[in-house]
Amino acid sequence: MRQPIPIGRDTELTVRMSLTMLMLAMVFVAFMGLLFWAGVPWFFVLVIAIVMAMFQYWGSDRMVLMTTGAKEVTEEQEPWLHQTVARLAQAAEIPKPKRSRSWTLTCPMHSRLGETRKTPWSRSLAACWTV
Repeated sequence: MRQPIPIGRDTELTVRMSLTMLMLAMVFVAFMGLLFWAGVPWFFVLVIAIVMAMFQYWGSDRMVLMTTGAKEVTEEQEPWLHQTVARLAQAAEIPKPKRSRSWTLTCPMHSRLGETRKTPWSRSLAACWTV
């Protein structure tokens, strides 16, 4: 069995992601504080916070795919995409995602691959093609 290729840590990406999460947390806390300041009972503020967190966790990947116009593609429509995904999954020793989505951008950039894996049953792969 082939050994996985070690990939170094991207500290800049880690810093950017941490900063983004911190800023989103600050917005979330500020909104909850505003609700408290407005006199909303603490129980309702707690319920609102839980609902917002659940929506962000389970709905964020679908929201991004809908806003980008991603369409699910079959193996007959995009054989190269499915073969590439199968090879990548085999090399990484992980199961192949059940769904593949593809969308087209009109801006000049390289092709992108990304996997959404919030929960095992909603695993999908998104690929971006350029025009």
